[in-house]
Amino acid sequence: MTKEELIAAQANIEKDIMLCAEINHLSTPELKAIPDGIYDAEKYLSSSPRILWILKEPYDDFTPVGKPCGGGWSLYEAYDNEDAWKNRTWQPMIYISYGILNHLKWEDMSYIRGDISMVDVLKQIAYINVSKMPALKQTIDSDLYEYYTIWRSILLKQIEVYDPQIIIFGNTFKFFKDDLIGNFVEPTKKIDGVVHIYKKERTMFFDAYHPNQKAVGRGIYVNSIIENCI
Repeated sequence: MTKEELIAAQANIEKDIMLCAEINHLSTPELKAIPDGIYDAEKYLSSSPRILWILKEPYDDFTPVGKPCGGGWSLYEAYDNEDAWKNRTWQPMIYISYGILNHLKWEDMSYIRGDISMVDVLKQIAYINVSKMPALKQTIDSDLYEYYTIWRSILLKQIEVYDPQIIIFGNTFKFFKDDLIGNFVEPTKKIDGVVHIYKKERTMFFDAYHPNQKAVGRGIYVNSIIENCI
């Protein structure tokens, strides 16, 4: 796929996201979907390997009385915010993506606060959410199963178009497993309590904790993925 083809495909996906939200009565005049995907098509296509992260929901503002509002902006626009490096979900994503693309482990990298240019690695990867609607900080899995049903065709289209060699699921693999590799397929490698790894043809699937997890140390979390990619 050329850069121009990917840009066009991304634009069509964004239109489909907005239309899906409207058809399913998820959007209102005050509440719009938050499209996601790729910031820079050229950088993504030139990356080796191509990396896709799949998380749960995008966060946006809600009114004090609880009426949802917001959205209507693209997720990757936030990469240009001067405080993007402070996002605790994005920090592990940055370390892992930067480490994979630069063949570095956790202990070999600077802290992001000392080199905030590391945030730019987000512009080289693909990043999508199961639900495309603004949400609160805590996600309920039962709701996400429903959201996966709603967004399934778009999610699978994104994976097909982006054609990643590495997909890192932030506690979202359970929604995709049957569609991507089959529910009864066993992992090719287990690091119990940290990550399970699957392979299909030339793609590696990492069934991992959400990046903002507290179950294991950040260095362990980061290296458990990097060490199986470089």
